[in-house]
Amino acid sequence: MSYLTAEKRDVAAPTEADCNTTARRPQTRALVPVSPGSGTTSEERVARQKALFVDKTWQLARAKKLPLRDATALIASRTDLFPDLLTAGKQGRSLIAGKAAWHNYRSWAAKLGKRGDGSRAPDTANWRALLPRYRGSRKYVRPGSDAFWTVFANLYENENRLSMRYAYNMARLACPQGSPDGAIPSYGAVRWHYDNHVDRKSVYIARHGEEAYRNDIAGYITRAAPGVDECWFSDHHIFDAAARVWDPERGKWAAVRPWLTAWMDWGSLYFTGFQIRALAPNRDAIERSLRSAVEKNAGVAPLHVYIDNGKDYKAMGFSRPILRKTDEQRVASVCDALGSRVHFAIPYNARAKVIERIFGIVCGQFSKL
Repeated sequence: MSYLTAEKRDVAAPTEADCNTTARRPQTRALVPVSPGSGTTSEERVARQKALFVDKTWQLARAKKLPLRDATALIASRTDLFPDLLTAGKQGRSLIAGKAAWHNYRSWAAKLGKRGDGSRAPDTANWRALLPRYRGSRKYVRPGSDAFWTVFANLYENENRLSMRYAYNMARLACPQGSPDGAIPSYGAVRWHYDNHVDRKSVYIARHGEEAYRNDIAGYITRAAPGVDECWFSDHHIFDAAARVWDPERGKWAAVRPWLTAWMDWGSLYFTGFQIRALAPNRDAIERSLRSAVEKNAGVAPLHVYIDNGKDYKAMGFSRPILRKTDEQRVASVCDALGSRVHFAIPYNARAKVIERIFGIVCGQFSKL
Protein backbone atom coordinates (compact mmCIF):
# COMPACT_ATOMS: atom_id res chain seq x y z
CA MET A 1 0.00 0.00 0.00
CA SER A 2 1.43 3.38 -0.96
CA TYR A 3 1.84 5.96 1.76
CA LEU A 4 -0.04 8.43 -0.47
CA THR A 5 -3.23 6.26 -0.43
CA ALA A 6 -2.88 4.64 2.97
CA GLU A 7 -5.73 5.15 5.39
CA LYS A 8 -5.04 6.65 8.75
CA ARG A 9 -4.73 4.03 11.47
CA ASP A 10 -4.17 4.16 15.21
CA VAL A 11 -0.67 3.01 15.88
CA ALA A 12 0.86 3.02 19.31
CA ALA A 13 3.97 5.10 19.84
CA PRO A 14 7.11 3.05 19.21
CA THR A 15 8.98 1.70 22.16
CA GLU A 16 12.73 1.65 22.61
CA ALA A 17 12.76 -1.92 21.32
CA ASP A 18 10.77 -0.90 18.24
CA CYS A 19 13.09 1.97 17.43
CA ASN A 20 16.25 0.01 18.10
CA THR A 21 15.82 -2.27 15.12
CA THR A 22 19.54 -2.30 14.56
CA ALA A 23 19.90 -4.69 17.49
CA ARG A 24 17.32 -7.09 15.99
CA ARG A 25 18.72 -6.87 12.44
CA PRO A 26 22.47 -7.53 12.59
CA GLN A 27 22.86 -6.99 8.83
CA THR A 28 22.20 -3.27 9.31
CA ARG A 29 25.45 -1.30 9.25
CA ALA A 30 26.11 1.07 12.12
CA LEU A 31 26.96 4.72 11.53
CA VAL A 32 30.55 5.42 10.61
CA PRO A 33 32.53 7.09 13.43
CA VAL A 34 33.23 10.76 13.05
CA SER A 35 36.48 11.47 11.21
CA PRO A 36 38.44 14.68 11.70
CA GLY A 37 38.30 17.30 8.99
CA SER A 38 34.77 16.51 7.78
CA GLY A 39 33.26 19.68 9.21
CA THR A 40 32.80 21.29 12.58
CA THR A 41 31.92 19.10 15.54
CA SER A 42 28.36 20.44 15.73
CA GLU A 43 27.83 20.00 11.98
CA GLU A 44 29.05 16.40 12.13
CA ARG A 45 26.82 15.62 15.10
CA VAL A 46 23.75 17.01 13.33
CA ALA A 47 24.60 15.12 10.12
CA ARG A 48 24.92 11.82 12.00
CA GLN A 49 21.58 12.36 13.75
CA LYS A 50 19.92 13.08 10.43
CA ALA A 51 21.24 9.79 9.06
CA LEU A 52 20.10 8.01 12.24
CA PHE A 53 16.62 9.54 11.87
CA VAL A 54 16.34 8.25 8.29
CA ASP A 55 17.65 4.80 9.23
CA LYS A 56 15.26 4.29 12.17
CA THR A 57 12.29 5.58 10.16
CA TRP A 58 12.96 3.21 7.30
CA GLN A 59 13.52 0.21 9.57
CA LEU A 60 10.37 0.94 11.63
CA ALA A 61 8.32 1.12 8.44
CA ARG A 62 9.73 -2.27 7.36
CA ALA A 63 9.27 -3.92 10.75
CA LYS A 64 5.68 -2.69 11.42
CA LYS A 65 4.68 -2.55 7.73
CA LEU A 66 3.75 1.11 8.05
CA PRO A 67 3.67 3.82 5.42
CA LEU A 68 6.88 5.84 5.56
CA ARG A 69 4.96 8.98 6.41
CA ASP A 70 3.43 7.39 9.48
CA ALA A 71 6.78 5.91 10.50
CA THR A 72 8.34 9.33 10.18
CA ALA A 73 5.82 10.87 12.58
CA LEU A 74 6.35 8.07 15.11
CA ILE A 75 10.14 8.29 15.04
CA ALA A 76 9.95 12.10 15.28
CA SER A 77 8.14 11.71 18.59
CA ARG A 78 11.31 10.16 20.08
CA THR A 79 12.97 13.53 20.58
CA ASP A 80 15.38 12.06 23.10
CA LEU A 81 17.18 10.24 20.27
CA PHE A 82 17.78 13.39 18.22
CA PRO A 83 18.47 16.28 20.62
CA ASP A 84 20.48 18.33 18.13
CA LEU A 85 17.78 18.20 15.45
CA LEU A 86 15.38 20.03 17.77
CA THR A 87 17.32 23.31 17.38
CA ALA A 88 19.28 22.84 14.14
CA GLY A 89 16.78 24.64 11.87
CA LYS A 90 16.61 28.30 10.95
CA GLN A 91 16.24 30.58 13.96
CA GLY A 92 16.64 27.55 16.25
CA ARG A 93 13.59 25.68 14.93
CA SER A 94 13.17 21.92 15.06
CA LEU A 95 13.90 19.84 11.95
CA ILE A 96 11.57 16.99 12.97
CA ALA A 97 8.51 18.86 14.24
CA GLY A 98 5.19 18.61 12.37
CA LYS A 99 5.32 18.63 8.57
CA ALA A 100 9.05 19.38 8.60
CA ALA A 101 9.81 15.79 9.68
CA TRP A 102 8.34 14.21 6.54
CA HIS A 103 9.82 16.82 4.20
CA ASN A 104 13.28 16.49 5.74
CA TYR A 105 13.14 12.69 5.75
CA ARG A 106 12.67 12.59 1.98
CA SER A 107 15.40 15.18 1.46
CA TRP A 108 17.91 13.42 3.73
CA ALA A 109 17.13 9.97 2.33
CA ALA A 110 17.71 11.24 -1.22
CA LYS A 111 21.12 12.61 -0.26
CA LEU A 112 22.13 9.42 1.53
CA GLY A 113 21.21 7.23 -1.40
CA LYS A 114 20.62 3.46 -1.32
CA ARG A 115 22.94 0.72 -0.19
CA GLY A 116 24.55 -1.45 -2.77
CA ASP A 117 23.43 -4.74 -1.19
CA GLY A 118 20.00 -4.81 -2.86
CA SER A 119 18.07 -4.06 0.35
CA ARG A 120 17.07 -0.55 -0.80
CA ALA A 121 17.84 0.66 2.71
CA PRO A 122 19.29 4.16 3.09
CA ASP A 123 23.07 4.25 3.06
CA THR A 124 23.78 5.67 6.52
CA ALA A 125 27.52 5.27 5.94
CA ASN A 126 27.17 8.20 3.55
CA TRP A 127 26.24 10.56 6.38
CA ARG A 128 28.81 13.13 5.23
CA ALA A 129 26.47 13.92 2.35
CA LEU A 130 24.27 15.61 4.96
CA LEU A 131 26.96 18.08 6.02
CA PRO A 132 26.03 21.69 5.15
CA ARG A 133 27.18 22.91 1.76
CA TYR A 134 26.30 26.57 2.08
CA ARG A 135 28.67 29.04 0.48
CA GLY A 136 31.66 29.75 2.65
CA SER A 137 31.53 26.52 4.64
CA ARG A 138 34.42 25.09 2.61
CA LYS A 139 37.56 26.87 1.47
CA TYR A 140 37.58 27.46 -2.28
CA VAL A 141 40.30 25.61 -4.19
CA ARG A 142 40.95 26.60 -7.79
CA PRO A 143 40.28 23.57 -10.00
CA GLY A 144 42.72 22.33 -12.59
CA SER A 145 46.49 22.49 -12.83
CA ASP A 146 48.66 25.57 -12.51
CA ALA A 147 50.00 24.93 -16.01
CA PHE A 148 46.52 25.32 -17.51
CA TRP A 149 45.81 28.55 -15.63
CA THR A 150 49.16 30.03 -16.68
CA VAL A 151 48.46 29.34 -20.35
CA PHE A 152 44.88 30.59 -20.07
CA ALA A 153 45.91 33.83 -18.34
CA ASN A 154 48.53 34.51 -21.02
CA LEU A 155 45.87 34.11 -23.70
CA TYR A 156 42.92 35.83 -22.04
CA GLU A 157 44.62 38.63 -20.07
CA ASN A 158 46.19 40.05 -23.18
CA GLU A 159 45.70 43.12 -25.37
CA ASN A 160 44.55 40.81 -28.18
CA ARG A 161 41.26 40.57 -26.22
CA LEU A 162 40.43 36.98 -27.09
CA SER A 163 37.02 35.85 -25.92
CA MET A 164 37.01 33.67 -22.82
CA ARG A 165 35.63 30.70 -24.75
CA TYR A 166 38.30 30.92 -27.45
CA ALA A 167 41.11 31.38 -24.92
CA TYR A 168 39.77 28.37 -23.00
CA ASN A 169 39.76 26.19 -26.13
CA MET A 170 43.30 27.25 -27.01
CA ALA A 171 44.49 26.55 -23.45
CA ARG A 172 42.97 23.07 -23.63
CA LEU A 173 44.92 22.35 -26.80
CA ALA A 174 48.12 23.58 -25.17
CA CYS A 175 47.52 21.42 -22.07
CA PRO A 176 46.20 18.03 -23.23
CA GLN A 177 44.25 16.02 -20.68
CA GLY A 178 46.68 13.13 -20.69
CA SER A 179 49.75 15.13 -19.72
CA PRO A 180 51.14 14.87 -16.17
CA ASP A 181 50.14 18.47 -15.45
CA GLY A 182 47.09 18.45 -17.66
CA ALA A 183 44.16 18.63 -15.22
CA ILE A 184 41.76 20.89 -17.11
CA PRO A 185 38.71 22.46 -15.41
CA SER A 186 35.43 22.94 -17.19
CA TYR A 187 34.63 26.17 -19.01
CA GLY A 188 31.95 26.95 -16.43
CA ALA A 189 34.48 26.59 -13.61
CA VAL A 190 36.85 28.96 -15.40
CA ARG A 191 34.14 31.59 -15.91
CA TRP A 192 32.97 31.26 -12.31
CA HIS A 193 36.56 31.64 -11.09
CA TYR A 194 37.01 34.87 -13.06
CA ASP A 195 33.65 36.20 -11.91
CA ASN A 196 34.28 35.57 -8.22
CA HIS A 197 37.98 35.14 -7.43
CA VAL A 198 39.94 37.34 -9.83
CA ASP A 199 40.67 41.06 -9.55
CA ARG A 200 38.54 42.50 -12.37
CA LYS A 201 40.52 45.72 -12.41
CA SER A 202 43.80 43.99 -13.24
CA VAL A 203 42.10 41.85 -15.90
CA TYR A 204 40.51 44.89 -17.55
CA ILE A 205 43.79 46.79 -17.56
CA ALA A 206 45.60 43.77 -19.04
CA ARG A 207 43.03 43.52 -21.85
CA HIS A 208 42.25 47.19 -22.54
CA GLY A 209 45.07 49.23 -21.00
CA GLU A 210 45.22 51.76 -18.19
CA GLU A 211 43.95 54.62 -20.34
CA ALA A 212 40.74 52.73 -21.17
CA TYR A 213 40.34 51.85 -17.49
CA ARG A 214 40.58 55.50 -16.44
CA ASN A 215 38.18 56.58 -19.19
CA ASP A 216 35.53 53.87 -18.83
CA ILE A 217 35.76 52.27 -15.38
CA ALA A 218 37.62 54.32 -12.79
CA GLY A 219 35.70 56.72 -10.62
CA TYR A 220 36.41 60.41 -10.39
CA ILE A 221 36.06 63.23 -7.92
CA THR A 222 33.78 66.15 -8.71
CA ARG A 223 35.42 69.41 -7.65
CA ALA A 224 33.49 72.61 -7.14
CA ALA A 225 34.95 75.57 -9.03
CA PRO A 226 36.33 78.38 -6.86
CA GLY A 227 35.53 82.04 -7.24
CA VAL A 228 36.82 84.32 -9.99
CA ASP A 229 40.57 85.03 -9.84
CA GLU A 230 41.11 82.44 -7.11
CA CYS A 231 42.86 79.92 -9.37
CA TRP A 232 44.29 80.10 -12.88
CA PHE A 233 45.29 77.17 -15.03
CA SER A 234 47.99 77.23 -17.68
CA ASP A 235 49.21 74.81 -20.32
CA HIS A 236 50.35 74.54 -23.93
CA HIS A 237 48.27 73.35 -26.87
CA ILE A 238 49.19 72.75 -30.50
CA PHE A 239 46.50 73.65 -33.01
CA ASP A 240 45.05 71.05 -35.36
CA ALA A 241 45.21 73.62 -38.15
CA ALA A 242 48.28 74.78 -40.09
CA ALA A 243 49.41 78.36 -40.59
CA ARG A 244 51.64 79.72 -43.36
CA VAL A 245 54.90 81.04 -41.87
CA TRP A 246 57.92 82.52 -43.68
CA ASP A 247 61.00 80.29 -43.33
CA PRO A 248 64.10 82.53 -43.68
CA GLU A 249 66.49 79.60 -43.91
CA ARG A 250 64.77 78.03 -46.90
CA GLY A 251 63.54 81.36 -48.23
CA LYS A 252 59.93 80.31 -48.70
CA TRP A 253 56.61 79.92 -46.90
CA ALA A 254 56.12 76.79 -44.82
CA ALA A 255 53.10 75.15 -43.20
CA VAL A 256 53.43 75.14 -39.41
CA ARG A 257 51.01 74.10 -36.67
CA PRO A 258 51.06 77.01 -34.18
CA TRP A 259 51.32 76.62 -30.42
CA LEU A 260 48.92 78.19 -27.95
CA THR A 261 50.07 79.07 -24.41
CA ALA A 262 47.06 80.11 -22.37
CA TRP A 263 46.04 81.13 -18.88
CA MET A 264 42.46 80.31 -17.90
CA ASP A 265 40.47 81.41 -14.85
CA TRP A 266 38.86 78.36 -13.25
CA GLY A 267 35.94 80.29 -11.80
CA SER A 268 34.79 81.77 -15.14
CA LEU A 269 36.49 79.38 -17.66
CA TYR A 270 37.73 82.54 -19.42
CA PHE A 271 41.10 82.82 -21.15
CA THR A 272 42.58 85.71 -19.22
CA GLY A 273 45.74 85.72 -21.33
CA PHE A 274 47.35 83.77 -24.14
CA GLN A 275 50.06 83.82 -26.78
CA ILE A 276 50.08 82.10 -30.17
CA ARG A 277 53.39 81.51 -31.89
CA ALA A 278 54.94 79.22 -34.51
CA LEU A 279 57.90 78.28 -32.32
CA ALA A 280 57.76 75.55 -29.69
CA PRO A 281 56.63 76.92 -26.32
CA ASN A 282 59.14 77.78 -23.63
CA ARG A 283 59.43 79.86 -20.46
CA ASP A 284 59.37 83.09 -22.48
CA ALA A 285 55.94 82.21 -23.91
CA ILE A 286 54.66 81.41 -20.42
CA GLU A 287 55.82 84.69 -18.91
CA ARG A 288 54.55 86.80 -21.81
CA SER A 289 51.11 85.19 -21.72
CA LEU A 290 50.95 85.60 -17.93
CA ARG A 291 51.91 89.27 -18.23
CA SER A 292 49.13 89.86 -20.75
CA ALA A 293 46.67 88.05 -18.45
CA VAL A 294 47.54 90.19 -15.42
CA GLU A 295 47.46 93.41 -17.47
CA LYS A 296 44.03 92.56 -18.95
CA ASN A 297 42.79 91.77 -15.44
CA ALA A 298 43.59 95.27 -14.19
CA GLY A 299 46.78 94.09 -12.51
CA VAL A 300 44.98 91.52 -10.34
CA ALA A 301 46.87 88.22 -10.08
CA PRO A 302 45.26 84.92 -8.99
CA LEU A 303 45.63 83.55 -5.47
CA HIS A 304 46.69 80.15 -6.86
CA VAL A 305 48.20 78.94 -10.14
CA TYR A 306 47.72 75.35 -11.29
CA ILE A 307 50.37 74.48 -13.85
CA ASP A 308 51.95 71.59 -15.70
CA ASN A 309 55.03 69.61 -14.64
CA GLY A 310 57.05 70.62 -17.69
CA LYS A 311 60.54 72.02 -17.15
CA ASP A 312 59.48 75.39 -18.57
CA TYR A 313 56.76 75.72 -15.91
CA LYS A 314 59.01 74.40 -13.13
CA ALA A 315 61.86 76.73 -14.06
CA MET A 316 63.62 78.51 -11.20
CA GLY A 317 62.73 82.14 -11.10
CA PHE A 318 59.25 81.56 -12.47
CA SER A 319 57.43 79.05 -10.22
CA ARG A 320 60.31 78.10 -7.91
CA PRO A 321 62.54 80.54 -6.03
CA ILE A 322 66.23 80.98 -6.77
CA LEU A 323 68.79 80.34 -4.04
CA ARG A 324 72.04 82.25 -3.98
CA LYS A 325 75.12 80.08 -3.63
CA THR A 326 76.77 82.38 -1.10
CA ASP A 327 74.31 82.70 1.74
CA GLU A 328 71.42 80.70 0.27
CA GLN A 329 69.24 83.77 0.61
CA ARG A 330 65.85 83.14 -0.95
CA VAL A 331 65.11 85.20 -4.06
CA ALA A 332 61.45 85.46 -4.95
CA SER A 333 60.15 83.94 -8.18
CA VAL A 334 57.65 85.53 -10.56
CA CYS A 335 54.77 83.72 -8.89
CA ASP A 336 55.98 84.79 -5.44
CA ALA A 337 56.18 88.39 -6.60
CA LEU A 338 52.55 88.19 -7.79
CA GLY A 339 51.45 86.61 -4.50
CA SER A 340 50.26 83.42 -6.21
CA ARG A 341 50.67 80.02 -4.62
CA VAL A 342 51.93 77.39 -7.07
CA HIS A 343 50.33 73.94 -7.52
CA PHE A 344 51.72 71.34 -9.93
CA ALA A 345 49.33 68.92 -11.62
CA ILE A 346 49.67 65.14 -11.33
CA PRO A 347 52.09 63.99 -14.06
CA TYR A 348 50.53 62.28 -17.12
CA ASN A 349 47.01 62.97 -15.92
CA ALA A 350 45.19 65.38 -18.21
CA ARG A 351 41.99 65.05 -16.16
CA ALA A 352 43.63 66.95 -13.33
CA LYS A 353 43.75 70.13 -15.46
CA VAL A 354 40.47 71.78 -16.35
CA ILE A 355 42.14 73.71 -19.15
CA GLU A 356 42.65 70.46 -21.10
CA ARG A 357 38.87 70.20 -21.48
CA ILE A 358 38.72 73.78 -22.78
CA PHE A 359 41.44 72.95 -25.30
CA GLY A 360 39.03 70.32 -26.63
CA ILE A 361 36.53 73.11 -27.30
CA VAL A 362 39.28 75.04 -29.08
CA CYS A 363 39.84 72.05 -31.38
CA GLY A 364 36.15 71.55 -32.04
CA GLN A 365 35.12 75.16 -32.56
CA PHE A 366 38.24 76.80 -33.95
CA SER A 367 40.66 74.32 -35.54
CA LYS A 368 37.99 72.50 -37.53
CA LEU A 369 36.43 75.75 -38.75
